[in-house]
Amino acid sequence: MYYADCHIHSIYSIEEIPPDDPSAQIDTICDAAVAAGMSEIAITDHYEVNLIVEEKDRKKADPEAAREAVEAAKEKYAGRLHVSFGVELGQPEEYPEHVEELFSKIKFDYALGSLHTMPGIQDFAFFDYANMSQEEIEDLFDLSLKYLMTICDVPQVNSLAHFNYMHKFVRAAGREMDFGKHYEPLRELYRKMIRNGKALEVNTQSMCVCSDLTLPCHELIRLYRETGGEMVTFGSDTHGIDDYGIGNGIKSTYGFLADTGFRYITVFHEGKPVMERIDR
Repeated sequence: MYYADCHIHSIYSIEEIPPDDPSAQIDTICDAAVAAGMSEIAITDHYEVNLIVEEKDRKKADPEAAREAVEAAKEKYAGRLHVSFGVELGQPEEYPEHVEELFSKIKFDYALGSLHTMPGIQDFAFFDYANMSQEEIEDLFDLSLKYLMTICDVPQVNSLAHFNYMHKFVRAAGREMDFGKHYEPLRELYRKMIRNGKALEVNTQSMCVCSDLTLPCHELIRLYRETGGEMVTFGSDTHGIDDYGIGNGIKSTYGFLADTGFRYITVFHEGKPVMERIDR
């Protein structure tokens, strides 16, 4: 079976991980991936486009240093583990010209597009969902779908990461979402993803908090398949091996994908999709 964890953060996600964190060194991550039975990983450190352009990031991202470290790991682990150099682009739709300039300078194998916040709105992680009305929660999700539609227009993005990111915080607050209210805009988003060649990431980080919850949740993965979606990437979204664990939840979720009608997972090599079969 070809297991791939294509959303991993290292010491180069310097906003969140200290540069001397031993669990987030590239070689430590690769060793843990081999031990976990992964065939492939992608190092996808944070690059919050809006914060960088607006000079609001407290520490400067250094994708060039990350690239050098990952290139060394590619050679070191060749034959044991396929290592890709990726990036998690936060809010790339706000400054697409900056993303284009970044990619003209640095060659990435893979790019996730993420929505952590929206203009004038705080990170989804910081809302007090326990004290919000159901209407306020649903309206916030509706607004996020409009920005995700725009991320689909960013040509450098290969896969949409944890696109219902807010769901894990809603669930942790003891609340739930009625996704049935959003099926039509979700189908519209999925159709645009398919047209534009964007994959859907199944993010398993939330399984550490809610054992049955992936992002997107199973209901929305089924809807993606029913809409004609085929390209699915996987990511544990771990921040160093002492966080959630390389490959966390990925093996157990393959069966659900197969039962839902998927026959392949997708990985990206030099920006191009490669389909790897899910064997039962």
